[in-house]
Amino acid sequence: MLMTGPNTCVELDPIGVLDGLKNGDLLIATQHVGGKIKDRWIFHRKEEQDFQYLEPSESICVQKADAAGTDNSGATPLRV
Repeated sequence: MLMTGPNTCVELDPIGVLDGLKNGDLLIATQHVGGKIKDRWIFHRKEEQDFQYLEPSESICVQKADAAGTDNSGATPLRV
């Protein structure tokens, strides 16, 4: 189940998750602390993310899944 707004959510089966990643409705967030990956999660693009409490050594990279299945580590991340 993923939030799509303050009071709304969507429940997805495994195929729905894969479809959402492919079509861009679901995004991948990666939390970096001190240059190392600390956490990674999937969220719906309509869900508001709260980044106001980030520490100075912390960054969040938000990316769309690479539909070709190749490594997208060279993609330009959105850092907040």
